[in-house]
Amino acid sequence: VGVWMSGVVAPFAGRLTDRYGPRWLMPIGTILLGLCLYSLGEVTSVWQFFILAVLARAISQPLLIGIVPRTLAVNFFQRRRNFALALIGIYRPVSAAINIQAISIIAVSQGWRAAFRYLGILSFLLAVPLAIVIRRRPEDIGMLPDGAPAQPEITTRSTQAQTGAATAARRPGEISEAQEHSWTSKDALRTKSYWLVALTAFLGTSANTTIGFNTVPYLVENAHISTTQAAGVLSIGTLLSLGNLGWAYLADRITPRWCIIAAMITSAASVIFLFRVDSVPSAYVFGVVWGLSSGTSGVLISMIIAQYFGRAHYGTIAGTLRPFEAGGLGLGQMLGAVIYDIAGSYRL
Repeated sequence: VGVWMSGVVAPFAGRLTDRYGPRWLMPIGTILLGLCLYSLGEVTSVWQFFILAVLARAISQPLLIGIVPRTLAVNFFQRRRNFALALIGIYRPVSAAINIQAISIIAVSQGWRAAFRYLGILSFLLAVPLAIVIRRRPEDIGMLPDGAPAQPEITTRSTQAQTGAATAARRPGEISEAQEHSWTSKDALRTKSYWLVALTAFLGTSANTTIGFNTVPYLVENAHISTTQAAGVLSIGTLLSLGNLGWAYLADRITPRWCIIAAMITSAASVIFLFRVDSVPSAYVFGVVWGLSSGTSGVLISMIIAQYFGRAHYGTIAGTLRPFEAGGLGLGQMLGAVIYDIAGSYRL
């Protein structure tokens, strides 16, 4: 439910980001998240916990993980934009892995309520440096994207989708600031390119989430390895999130469009290989290949949006795509379990 609610919040967050910038949205999001987390340590019933958890997820995903920080990166970078977006894609799984360990230590020593309270207090403290450091656009502080020497021209076009596709097909280094055009959200929604990206986001997220949520029980049942070993295969995805930097390097040379095609083909091939997994070593081979190819789809899609539609209305356009990603994420969490319950097995 929290995932789906983030899809509801995202379009509004994206529009507000384009209008007012991330400087206030991210601190406000951090404070609201802090209130939810601290309150989780005070709950006295299950329904209170459920509501606060849903609100925390709905607020944090667009304001602190997805739309807003990605819009910030797109506004401040052009030549190094793909690298900046890749870094944003990395910090969530890496920080989550660190936080889980810290929270577990606090929960064991002081209880889970104290762990949530500490997280809430930390969120409150982080809001201060965010408000001081973050700005809406580099032009607001006398800078240009990537330190470019000339004032960029950002114009809005309502021409055919082929123009955006042609721009996206170029390497980032081949597009100067003056050549980057920005589309309005209304114009973007009229293009075939937008709907193809949206379909890719929905189907890709659905498939990857379905595999991710069912990898451990599948390996235990069909590869006959222990639950601990299967969980180890899945957990290497955190380390493999660093592979986003490699995809950013490739995107600068062969465009994000070709990268996501390559990633989807590789991911599909790894799932086919999963049917042949029958040992721990082969399971780890699957985990490495699938982790490198499936974990980068969201980052590559954010790169494609920036190259197709520019930065002036990036937040609004990316926000309208989030419901497709959230829908796929929510569907994927249930799809594998439903199919298993109906078929009685992971093998048809």
